[in-house]
Amino acid sequence: FLPFFFLVLKGSAFPQRTLHTIAVKANPLLEVLKVCCELGMGAEAASLGELELARKAGFSTIVYDSPTKTLEEIKYALGIPGVLLNADNLEELELIADVIALGAGSDGDDDDVDGGGKGYSVGLRINTQVGSGSISELSTSSETAKFGTSLTNYREAILAAFRRH
Repeated sequence: FLPFFFLVLKGSAFPQRTLHTIAVKANPLLEVLKVCCELGMGAEAASLGELELARKAGFSTIVYDSPTKTLEEIKYALGIPGVLLNADNLEELELIADVIALGAGSDGDDDDVDGGGKGYSVGLRINTQVGSGSISELSTSSETAKFGTSLTNYREAILAAFRRH
């Protein structure tokens, strides 16, 4: 079933360069993850345990987007090739930029993180606030959602951060 689903997804309205990922949290079975990896999908991890499970499954592209990353987790993730690090808010984005600029990698030396920021992919989770859906308490896109940076309230700050970094 997974190969069929992925082919349908790839043939949908998304641009060809779209990275389709599987949430490790929702699919923590190594064999399922391996199949998704073989299909060319990426993995989405929200904890270091999930990140390591995705690596064990063989994913070369892993989106790490925990909303509660510690400084040590940020340094660790930046030291792993193929990890796309998503900041949950503007403050975390600046922290990640500082870590890259200082070149402090997972073991504290300059070998893991290039001070110039070359080769790193850092994103910012945006809350588009398009609606709360039928269960407002579970919504991730309402005005009161706990994840991401509000596009409505911080549009100019988001654009400034994009220009700066």
